[in-house]
Amino acid sequence: MNAKWQEHDERGTTLALRALRFAALALGRRVVRVVLYPLSLYFVLTSATTRRVSREYLARVLPHPPRFRDVLRHVFSFASISLDRVFLLTRSYPFKVVERFGPNATELARERGALLFVAHFGSFEVMRIGALHDHRLPLRIVLDVNIGRRFMAALAELNPEIAAGIIDSSKAGVDLVLKVREALDSRAVVGMMVDRVRAGERTVEVDFLGSRARFPASPWLLAAALKVPVIVVFGVWQGGDRYTAHSDILTEKIELPRANRDAELTRYVQAYADRLAAQVRRAPYNWTNFFDFWAQ
Repeated sequence: MNAKWQEHDERGTTLALRALRFAALALGRRVVRVVLYPLSLYFVLTSATTRRVSREYLARVLPHPPRFRDVLRHVFSFASISLDRVFLLTRSYPFKVVERFGPNATELARERGALLFVAHFGSFEVMRIGALHDHRLPLRIVLDVNIGRRFMAALAELNPEIAAGIIDSSKAGVDLVLKVREALDSRAVVGMMVDRVRAGERTVEVDFLGSRARFPASPWLLAAALKVPVIVVFGVWQGGDRYTAHSDILTEKIELPRANRDAELTRYVQAYADRLAAQVRRAPYNWTNFFDFWAQ
């Protein structure tokens, strides 16, 4: 995977985000969702890059060659999940969320703190606002604020409490480790996106959906340094207003012995990639990485 995703994430203007928020909250979810159909069709028809990367991805996960309607469904799913963020962050709509938490996941997180490893798949807001809140697990989020300036501005307006708990990862190193350690010591759980590589970042290459793909190494090195549990979470959109919140323990502690450090690091990342692939195959239209994920 290359780092070109950074060119895509901040295309929306602050004005457009505010307009979406205003329309969603003023008109309601059912009314605004109707607009997503023509918007999705327009976007698919006018963006050759979106059509191409969607087809290339869908060819990996569908039992048939992807058709135009499959690409359209993929884009519509992305638009629906994006719109639902407004309602999840403002807690202004009663979504139907089914929890599927692995044995002892929440208990372990409450006792020792934990790192939550998340991908751009489905909706993390379901976990952030619903499941974790209901289980009284304080949440902090690791985010590079330099990359997501517009998202941060929108988040501050929609949910100031969550925005105030962001841990800035733009300056990695000892300072980031100490901030995460401080959050964990307060028995918070710390969420991190672990599927996108930033320019110049160390990577780990593993098998993912039939090809080799690169994942960032830094989340795993951080977990090894802090010696805390790693829990994988997925908030999967099931259509309509239904979501499933998955949470399971990947490992209670990452250990990277010096003698075979790289091999062990690869083993942990591969285990995560296998969990992610299983979720993606079950709900393929939840994938929200619209760029050349497998490009080397």
